Formats: sequence, structure tokens, C-alpha cells
Amino acid sequence: MTLVEVLLAAIVFAMTMTGLSLHVHSSVAVWRRTTASIEASQSTHLMLDQMAQDAANTVPWDFGESAGFQPVFENHVLAFVTVSGGRLGVVSYLLEEGEGSSELVRRWQTMPQAQAAHPGRVTRVLAQVSTFDVRLFPQHVEVTLECHRGAASFQSRRLLVSPGGRL
Repeated sequence: MTLVEVLLAAIVFAMTMTGLSLHVHSSVAVWRRTTASIEASQSTHLMLDQMAQDAANTVPWDFGESAGFQPVFENHVLAFVTVSGGRLGVVSYLLEEGEGSSELVRRWQTMPQAQAAHPGRVTRVLAQVSTFDVRLFPQHVEVTLECHRGAASFQSRRLLVSPGGRL
């Protein structure tokens, strides 16, 4: 083998390895973005499943002054009486501003806690939520969430229905 052949083989080998490493690098980047998007979507759907379960366990409540609680169906806030863990209480979903982004919070209060304006148990269920819209219809509630996670952005919509036909 001559020196020219060795140099030519080294150049071809270097070009092949460069192309291969670029391909592997771009594949890993796509895999990371896809994984992050799937995880964000799964956490959103788990939270919407919890919300749907709360709605399925809704309890009709007297909306008078003495009730101590009024259901709320507004943008950025959803609150109603439900049964969770065998206990009657108020569940609320709120969009709260955090450090640099908004997050969806689930608040569970027993009826005495709700009447006393006690915060109850607060759980941060979803981060980086830009939109939490609630639309009340005669037989159901429509919830729309829009999330932004890095380059990924997606919207989820769910209809919440209670067995009694109203929340």
C-alpha cells in the first residue's frame, strides 16, 4: 500500500464516521423530543382522567345561601361537589401562575373545610399550562387544556359528564 492509498482510506473512513455520528446525534435528538412529548401527553391525559372521575362522582348540591359552597364553571377555575375516597367534599381545578409559567392545581376540601374557607389538600397536577378553558353546557362541561413543553405544544379537550346529567 502506498501513502496515497492510506490517506485516501483514512479520508473515506473519516467521512463515513462523521456521517454516521451526525445521523446518530440527530436520531437521539428526535428520540428525546418524542419522549418528552409522549410524557407530557400522558401526564395531561392522566390528569384529565382524574378530572373525569371526579365529575363522574358528582353529588347534586343545594345552591342556596346556606349551602356554604357554590359550584364554579369559569375559565381557569372548575369547582364542584363530589365524592372522593368515600368522603363528600369540594374538588377544584385552578390555573395558577408559577415562576415563569402557569400550572394546573387540584384542590380537595371536605365540606367543613370548604365552608370554613380552609385550603384543604392542594396538588400540583400539571405544569406549563397556557390555557385552561371551561365551557358549561346543559348536560356536560367541556374542558380544554393547552400545554407548552419546550418545542412541543399540544391541546387536549375532554367532556366531563356526571351520571345525574349536571355537575
